[in-house]
Amino acid sequence: MLVYLSCDNRNNYFVRATVLAIRRFKRRHPESDIDLVFPPRHFGGDTGKVLTNILRISSADVVLFDVTPLRSRGGRLVVYNAGVMIEYGIVIGLDNPTGFGNTRPALPWHGRQPRPVYRVYCHQTFRRSELTPIVNQESVIEYRKSQRGRNELVHELFIFLEGKLSEIRALTSEARPSESPTTITVPSTLEVHPIRPNEPT
Repeated sequence: MLVYLSCDNRNNYFVRATVLAIRRFKRRHPESDIDLVFPPRHFGGDTGKVLTNILRISSADVVLFDVTPLRSRGGRLVVYNAGVMIEYGIVIGLDNPTGFGNTRPALPWHGRQPRPVYRVYCHQTFRRSELTPIVNQESVIEYRKSQRGRNELVHELFIFLEGKLSEIRALTSEARPSESPTTITVPSTLEVHPIRPNEPT
């Protein structure tokens, strides 16, 4: 399972929470492969090209966004991380293809099954009404910066990953060919021989 993190590199809080959730997942499911890709810190490797690193998002099974913007020193101007917004736009396009110019409607994520999922997070200090309109404000999950808040965020991320693992396992089990039961052929007629007295059986 490939997890792609889209987050401002300066937000150590969210990056750390994601890493902790991945570690907990690995301890709970040591038999399952899970890789975290976060290009700013070269998590998951570095292809040597910025664009190629970013486009790995299209191969992810799970995409985690932290869209928390930054305020200017005066507290008025809100600045969004340009990289996060670009990656969010890529995922929105993959999840909602228009199929323009094609005779057949395009499939989300090019028809990949199970369908990749994404989730959007933002620090609670920013009201949803302050977020850019491109972000589906109703689906944004708020978090707070505190020890308790970190524990809650790590748990929420962990549960989200477990849900995706269950989905992958269910689809994998359905794709496996069912084993045919062993067939025993029984003759339609059986010859019965009477046992004579003193005859060994």
